[in-house]
Amino acid sequence: MSAEQTVRFRDALVKLGIENDPPAIAAAKYHYFSNSIGGLAMQYVEESPRKAWIRYMPPWGSFPGIAAMAVPLSTRRTSLSTWHPRNGELLGCPRLRWVATKFVSEGHPYDEGFFEEVDHDLPVDQRMEIRAVAQSPEFDPAKAPKLDSQKWPEARVLKGHHNYAADYALHAIEAIVKLHGEQSANHIVRVAMNFMAVQFSGQLAKQTGFTDKTAHAAAQCSAAILRSFKNDVELARKSATVTEVSFKTFSQVGR
Repeated sequence: MSAEQTVRFRDALVKLGIENDPPAIAAAKYHYFSNSIGGLAMQYVEESPRKAWIRYMPPWGSFPGIAAMAVPLSTRRTSLSTWHPRNGELLGCPRLRWVATKFVSEGHPYDEGFFEEVDHDLPVDQRMEIRAVAQSPEFDPAKAPKLDSQKWPEARVLKGHHNYAADYALHAIEAIVKLHGEQSANHIVRVAMNFMAVQFSGQLAKQTGFTDKTAHAAAQCSAAILRSFKNDVELARKSATVTEVSFKTFSQVGR
């Protein structure tokens, strides 16, 4: 997450049109807009120019079905302690603090927290707190910030949705390579992709419309998935049991 943040955060503020907002508002709007574009259900409540709340609503996009029940309690605390507390540093505001208040994995109705700008500079170890609250402000959809429809037409939002997923996959793989080296990373990613194929091949076959139990149908399904990541591929049916997939172009992250 910090790799993604370092590369994208400042530029994203400008793209979203929030670079001139007060630090707490800019930080909260960034997460509200970027995650909404990425397909997550979000809520935003602006309490004052120096304090704004955000909520990550269930179901968690990364954990389909009941998979969220297997997520350790520490996972969301760790996730929400990586990117959010660094926003002040990247915004040039050492007075900005991230306060996490609720976690789905601990029985709350959503993951929640707020950004607040305090009156003094904060050392790094004080830029995040976990502070339980009994009540928090109600979300009013009518008051929620909205993207400029002229700058963010549907096509751009859809492209952003695609890039959101592709970037997280890319940075996760880069982190695995950095931690474990290329050979071990190759094994880890290959095993993970095998699990993904086992879990989702039936669903993907239905979504692409190629459900026959033939080599050609499997190739057609694979080609549809590859094309969705902006790869230009061609199919050549060699026989009843062999279909060749050829890449005319190859995009590693689907941009």
